[in-house]
Amino acid sequence: MGIKTKLLATGFAAIAAYHVSAATDGDLSATSTGSIDINFTLGIAGVIVDLRDFAFGTWSGSGELRDNDDLCIGTTGTSQYIIRADGDGAGNAFTLSNGGSNLAYRVFWNDDVGTSGNFELNAGVQVENLNNPPNTFVPIGGGGYICTGARDANVEIVIDEAALQAAEAGSYSGVLTLTMIPQ
Repeated sequence: MGIKTKLLATGFAAIAAYHVSAATDGDLSATSTGSIDINFTLGIAGVIVDLRDFAFGTWSGSGELRDNDDLCIGTTGTSQYIIRADGDGAGNAFTLSNGGSNLAYRVFWNDDVGTSGNFELNAGVQVENLNNPPNTFVPIGGGGYICTGARDANVEIVIDEAALQAAEAGSYSGVLTLTMIPQ
């Protein structure tokens, strides 16, 4: 039984260059000098890294299944961000499927490492005004980034015992998409 975490590193970096009308043409001579003004806007960007898939194995028949992962998030130009989680069930619900039946799970977020102080996320609902110290990220070959700072956030998945007891036998899987948007 596994949940694949899908990274949606939503950094919304906007670089917009535009034509400037203050350019000055050069004169016809042995050397000619012209000048142009250059302006652009660099928007804030963000990234989530160090995610891992959750593989719960076989349920023992009692208790809930619970696992969590410390990860690294970062933004440029701000320390505030929004987090949103979407499952791959109907209406973005947090569900695992065995091909015929669904099994609900819950998602918790913490803008610090560990689970102490975490809070439950609702599918498709943004949580705003979270804070995290800026991290530095280094691009790696083939795409992606390495966090050069400490891990600074946590995601936790819980499958309640009642849901497990009511579920049909089978192998269940699903995808959780985490979206971080700098504010």
